[in-house]
Amino acid sequence: MQRSQDLWLKFNFTLSPLVPFGPREPFLPGAPLPPRLPASPLGPEGPVMPAGPRSPFSPLLPCSPFSPLSPLLPFWPFSPGRP
Repeated sequence: MQRSQDLWLKFNFTLSPLVPFGPREPFLPGAPLPPRLPASPLGPEGPVMPAGPRSPFSPLLPCSPFSPLSPLLPFWPFSPGRP
């Protein structure tokens, strides 16, 4: 019984990005589709990361002089906020 529930959940979540309805809403033939959100002006991927030196603490975040860690590591050469 547990296995069939797991498989159903897996199936549901695999399909959920393709179907515009939530997992609990039944599909009604002929039902109008929910209104689409307007396209983002930033593009499909969202805001683009600025190029620049990367922080060693997170490969996704560019180094920032306002990093909360920079006052804690003022003498470490690779600390965020240092060139």
